[in-house]
Amino acid sequence: MKKLVVLFSFFIVGFSYSQTTFTLNSNLCSGTTKTLTANTGTDIVLSYTWSSIPAIPIFSSSNSSTTPVNFPTTGTFTVLLNVTLASGSASYAVVVNVASTPIISLTQSNPTTCIASNYPKYSHPVFLSASGGSSTYTWNPPILDMFGAPIYSNSVYARPIVSTCYTISSIVGSCTGSSVSCVSVIPQYSFALSPANGTLCINDSLHLSVTSISTLAVLPIQNYIWYDPLPLSIANPYSASVTISPSITSTYTVEIFDAQACVSLPKLVNITVSACTGIHSNTLDFNISFYPNPFTNQLTINTKTNELKKLTIINPLGQQVYQAEFYQNNITLELPQLPSGAYIATLYLNTHFSFRTKLVKQ
Repeated sequence: MKKLVVLFSFFIVGFSYSQTTFTLNSNLCSGTTKTLTANTGTDIVLSYTWSSIPAIPIFSSSNSSTTPVNFPTTGTFTVLLNVTLASGSASYAVVVNVASTPIISLTQSNPTTCIASNYPKYSHPVFLSASGGSSTYTWNPPILDMFGAPIYSNSVYARPIVSTCYTISSIVGSCTGSSVSCVSVIPQYSFALSPANGTLCINDSLHLSVTSISTLAVLPIQNYIWYDPLPLSIANPYSASVTISPSITSTYTVEIFDAQACVSLPKLVNITVSACTGIHSNTLDFNISFYPNPFTNQLTINTKTNELKKLTIINPLGQQVYQAEFYQNNITLELPQLPSGAYIATLYLNTHFSFRTKLVKQ
């Protein structure tokens, strides 16, 4: 009878109840890494041991309460947690089925591209092609068709306007594979126009030229395109220099294409067109005249008022090249410093009237 009592006591100590568990999905994909955390409740734990049968999964911290574990290959694995408690020992196991993650291969026709069009804006196409997935692929960011709908094909043409990395994903069974490809967009180059802006009289013309092309452009320049607002006035909109004769105030846009067919940033030039006549009907009462016109070095202004007058002369670039104030009703100006060409003169009267006319210096 005494022997039976001893055996019963040993059974109670060796198999005391334990709260040890951990959580792990029973279905995973190869290459997956999960973090395992031992849950031991109120048990006093002396040590932890993580392991697997077969011993293929890789535990980063096999003797800690928490460990990342990686499943590099497919198969069925029993993941074990053995703990030593103050009251004995305990174990817990989870059986995991690891399926194959598809390996997606992604190729591209060119690592770089450049902007091909400003209106609408898009780059020269880069061909992206993937293999190794199912029949359906997902691109991120989305690559859209001509109707704006996402494309789910493994082969697409990307036209990014900024440097972009594309991730393609495909699901085989319950596992998703992905790959990344980056396309670098060459920055657009700039240039200048001469003149940058201008002022004309009706029926006059102005010569515009492309200058100071940025070193980002690959020479020689392949093409020039001037966008002529209505009514049209440019005879040849595909040259580096054009002559314009707008009948109304207009904005012209020009862009150029370098040797790689990369388009520049667009450049705008504003041209102000004036009637170049008195802008108030009452100015006729002052009998204003400028003569001779065309002139050489001397220009005479005749009015029939002795009130204060202010004269400004601007060139076709819109730059003020001369200014004077006077009271005389007849004054002769010496203007040898002005280059030959067309000018617009505006005479402001103290009575808030003004008179504008075209001058030509020979």
